[in-house]
Amino acid sequence: MKVIYNIFLYVACIVLICSCRVSKHLGEGEYLAYKQQIEGNSEVPRHQLANLYRQETNRRVLGTLPNLSMYYFGKSFYSAQHFKNKIASTEERFNKKLQDPDISEGREHRLNLRKEKRLEKYKTRLEEGNWIMRNLGEPPAIFDSVLVNETARQMTFFLHSKGHLHGHVKPKIDTSGRRVSITYQVVEKRPFKISKVNYVIGTKSIDTLVRENQHRSLIKVGENYNEQAISGERERLNRLMKNNGYYDFTRQFIHFEVDTSINAYETEIDVIIQNPRGQEHKKYTISNVYYNTDISTPPDMKDTIVHEGVHYIYNNKNFSKRILNNKLQIHAGDVFSQEKIQQTQRQLAMLDNYRFININFEKDRDTTTLTAFINTSPLKRFQLTDEVGVNVVTQAFIPGPFGNVSFRQRNVFGGFEILEFNVRGSIDGQASVLDPTNILRTLEYGGNVSLSFPEIYFPTKIRHRFHPYSPRTRFLTGYTMTDRPEFTRGNLKASMTYDWFPSINRSWSIAIADLNIINTIRQDDDFIRYLEDLEAQGNPLHVAFRRAFVSSMHASYVFNNQQMGENKKSRFIRLFAESGGTLTNFYNQFTPTEDGILGLQSYRFLKGSADFRYNFPIRSKSSFAMRFHGGMAGAYSEEGVLPYEKFFFGGGSNSVRAWHPRRLGPGSFADRDGDGVRRFTFEQPAEIIFETSFEYRFNMIGFLDGAVFIDAGNTWMIKEDETRPGSGFNPSEIAVGTGFGLRFNFSFLIARLDLGIKAWDPAEAGTDRFVLKQLVQSPPLGRRDQIVLNIGIGYPF
Repeated sequence: MKVIYNIFLYVACIVLICSCRVSKHLGEGEYLAYKQQIEGNSEVPRHQLANLYRQETNRRVLGTLPNLSMYYFGKSFYSAQHFKNKIASTEERFNKKLQDPDISEGREHRLNLRKEKRLEKYKTRLEEGNWIMRNLGEPPAIFDSVLVNETARQMTFFLHSKGHLHGHVKPKIDTSGRRVSITYQVVEKRPFKISKVNYVIGTKSIDTLVRENQHRSLIKVGENYNEQAISGERERLNRLMKNNGYYDFTRQFIHFEVDTSINAYETEIDVIIQNPRGQEHKKYTISNVYYNTDISTPPDMKDTIVHEGVHYIYNNKNFSKRILNNKLQIHAGDVFSQEKIQQTQRQLAMLDNYRFININFEKDRDTTTLTAFINTSPLKRFQLTDEVGVNVVTQAFIPGPFGNVSFRQRNVFGGFEILEFNVRGSIDGQASVLDPTNILRTLEYGGNVSLSFPEIYFPTKIRHRFHPYSPRTRFLTGYTMTDRPEFTRGNLKASMTYDWFPSINRSWSIAIADLNIINTIRQDDDFIRYLEDLEAQGNPLHVAFRRAFVSSMHASYVFNNQQMGENKKSRFIRLFAESGGTLTNFYNQFTPTEDGILGLQSYRFLKGSADFRYNFPIRSKSSFAMRFHGGMAGAYSEEGVLPYEKFFFGGGSNSVRAWHPRRLGPGSFADRDGDGVRRFTFEQPAEIIFETSFEYRFNMIGFLDGAVFIDAGNTWMIKEDETRPGSGFNPSEIAVGTGFGLRFNFSFLIARLDLGIKAWDPAEAGTDRFVLKQLVQSPPLGRRDQIVLNIGIGYPF
């Protein structure tokens, strides 16, 4: 940890020194565009105006210019003449080989490709610099007054587009040495309001359709004039036409006329939908649907069969026409709808049986009907995938290998079922339960078998209502074995789950049966004595190591409009509820017994949680993200104990990052050794959790991103655990951590290092709770447990 701290300190000093010398590299008459900001806006969001900057300034970190410093550092040993010579010598060498009269056509082609590749590489280095300049550095943003005036002009146009038709933006330029700061002073003025919306529509049926849906219009009387709303209204009207039969309709038929001369600060908008020349818009219906099950097979090897109005063209009868008909939203006699086309493509794609799906239409001669052609190409029926890697336990920093092999068979019984076999194994290094300083090997291995069907299997007609939502019923059974020196534990699992997707952003999952038989096969003698000691103190941990039957029903709802790789405003919501022991209660009503099902320990509990995440873009390569997560779980059986896997745990790379994984809380409880020294070696299960995180994310250099974060939260018990004083619920006991992190963004994978620093610890007494003070007063590290390095894959939330 000390080495990492010193490296960060050393790099910061180098960057600071280089940043102070940046001005010496500027040419005569050149000034650095150091900072630009916006002032005076009240209604128009600042980040929307900032998107209009025509010139980006160099990135700053704590007032320094690290990227620009690295650019000049790389330039200090860069020679443009060297790459000019490389280009000349490369052309000469390859031209000499290409002039050989006996050269074959194939060799000539290969030499030309190699020549182009080499020249492209050297030209890139000549134009953009060496590796440090291109990947770690950033060229200087030389102040350009033309671009500043163009930015002000674009911002003024943007104000007008938001209804501030009399507004304007004026740049103010301040110079300090060789650095220039630009302030764009925004004067919004009073906005224009929409006073009236008129419709001028040439086709009567379209006029009726538009007025019936007028309540969905984005142009609202009384709101500010907004060109973005007008553009959105054009798209809405175009979709409305396309979803109601108007196959030939395009957005070019929609026009808007704005009149601002009627009253002061008021506008009237005419919405005009023009007709094609000499005729009204035609409404189309579907006459026939043709479904080609494999477009790659020649036509002379196929047959055709008609099922419920759909013409299936096939070369293999091993497919369910009933299932496909349920997935199709396009049928003969339906009005043409672009939305139903997209729903059909999505439904077929969710079957996970097709490589591609294409839907197109042809007009029937001299009619207002269309013939639909659905062309598909199937995926391979059998698929084998494997994955290998290394897990790193952050507490011990010991790498452990893992492997995962899956075999998948599609369309098992001809009804688009998917059968999957999975085998996995891993070796980790974890702290011993009995001696936290001793790192022991943990071996975990297991396998699953699952079979999923593209329908909801339920004994009533309600199952038919799920057809438009890509439903799936999944049966799974599996076994997992965990082998540690203290104990060996096995888990036999079986479940039945319903999944469906009301939209591309929303999903539901309901497990009507999730059954687990947990058996601790072996326990070390010292471990048995450890559990007995805890039991004598009133801690029921020993119950979690009995042979047990854990049954539950659970449901989850997810909304997610995040898009991988895009910095856009997004949110994620996950709601979860679980009822444990419902099957046991039902069983005991008909078969009363004191021994439970199969004589196994059983659990009755309720659990619920909610997870909210938000991401707000600030600039093109930076954003602000936040998360709120809370949950509660409680047992209502006689012993009042939760299964160990159902507890909440705080701390770690996806929680409050200044605490080790699963070591935060509960409440103000502090785990100390016999000498009273604080330690964070044992997992701390809890029944209540609340945590929140705030994180500023930004790009540093190329694929390297940075983050500054603040995490807060804690876990508690509903009723105080006597063996852990202070564990009872108290909402004032909130732990706070801060820190910074690095993200290696390789587009296909994000590797993450987060350095968490404890700021406020409710487990300490009085003024000692402000533990960040101790870090400042005792450099370079303060207490050893105040800094935690977390390693993770993907973003923390």
